[in-house]
Amino acid sequence: MNAKELNEIFMGACEQCPQCSGFDDQEELVDGQYVDVANLGQKGIVAVIKYWRNENTIGGHILHDMGYVESLPDEVLDLLDNIDKLIEKAIMDAVGC
Repeated sequence: MNAKELNEIFMGACEQCPQCSGFDDQEELVDGQYVDVANLGQKGIVAVIKYWRNENTIGGHILHDMGYVESLPDEVLDLLDNIDKLIEKAIMDAVGC
């Protein structure tokens, strides 16, 4: 799966939210820069994952705080779980635990 495909999967989950129609054509100010959510895949897989994992972005809020993360395919849920495990391991390694 490439960055564009992954971004489209995340956007599809958000589009299931009745309050979020038109979300795909939105630009959002994230960390001082405007992010074109529909074209986020062009910035690469890391940008896509960082945006959608961030609960402080509109997309991240819809997925995580409003519960639409559950509508993602198992493949994407597994990817997110693996990323969480890698982050946890990196933290433990960094602090010497």
